[in-house]
Amino acid sequence: MPLRVFVANPTGQPEDDRAYINIEFLEASGWAEAEEGCLSLPQIYGNVRRNQKIKIEAWDVKGNRFEVQATDLLARILQHETDHLDGKIIIDRMNMVGKMANRRQIKYLEDLYK
Repeated sequence: MPLRVFVANPTGQPEDDRAYINIEFLEASGWAEAEEGCLSLPQIYGNVRRNQKIKIEAWDVKGNRFEVQATDLLARILQHETDHLDGKIIIDRMNMVGKMANRRQIKYLEDLYK
């Protein structure tokens, strides 16, 4: 059974852990550019443009469908994690200035994981 799964927590509080299974974007509006980092790419940060407001549907670990309307940080997190499911990382979303600013760390990580 094909499943696309991630767990996200916008507050860092254990009670706010939430699994998102087979997330689908229903609506998206507005744009915001903000600095992002990623645990998968330590010490790499850059501005990434994302939708400011989104509406998604997904399923939880018990198989229940739910919808979320998210703005700002949670909207950014859901888009960032869905990018991972789609094989994209923040470097793919950065402009050339962001890539140039991080070129040494990108090169270091590329060499480390060859």
